[in-house]
Amino acid sequence: MMSRVVTVTLNPALDKNTSVRQLVAERKLKCDPPRREPGGGGVNVARAIRRLGGEATALWSRGAASGEMFEQLLGEEEIPQRAIPIDEPTRENFIVYEETSQQQYRFGMPGPQLTQRDLARWLEAIDALDPPPDYLVASGSLPRGVPSDFYTTMRAHLPDACRFVVAGDSMLAGIVHSLAGGRSVRESVAYGVAAGAAAVMTPGTELCRLSDVERLHGQMAAETTFAKT
Repeated sequence: MMSRVVTVTLNPALDKNTSVRQLVAERKLKCDPPRREPGGGGVNVARAIRRLGGEATALWSRGAASGEMFEQLLGEEEIPQRAIPIDEPTRENFIVYEETSQQQYRFGMPGPQLTQRDLARWLEAIDALDPPPDYLVASGSLPRGVPSDFYTTMRAHLPDACRFVVAGDSMLAGIVHSLAGGRSVRESVAYGVAAGAAAVMTPGTELCRLSDVERLHGQMAAETTFAKT
């Protein structure tokens, strides 16, 4: 039986991706139709775990129209979620791929400033987790207005049985998904490394693909077995 995983994203981002032939200053550039994706540390962990065949509930900060779009996109990916309302809009990012150079340009917009009322809503959401998760993954940047020790405060609202993890996206998703499935720490780290390597192989902001993860993990296992013989 899989362990229950919940992810926390205080500063999610609605990513708008497009491409142009070439970036030229002072000229109106014709862009390809944009593609919108929900992003941010914990959200990406939940999305990657979904791709790996598992399930994680995403908790994230929802504000204004950008938050509504974000919620819709997560729903389309069938990610279990709970949106925590905040007073300011959910952050947006703009990513442009230049075809001639094959380079990607990322424009990060300022995120919201969370109020004391916002932070209180977050702690209430953590207290309301029933049953408590086996793993709670807090990942991503902290928005303005959030104390640097807020993750520590959040941890104090969880029972001692819950494992609290702070790290990155695809690699962490692989580790947590593997641990939740009952694998050992050593096996889970290897699976996480495969997931992280698989993410590097995908274009733009795309997450890891299950077929790449399984192939890389199989190669790693074979090499380890060969080294022992």
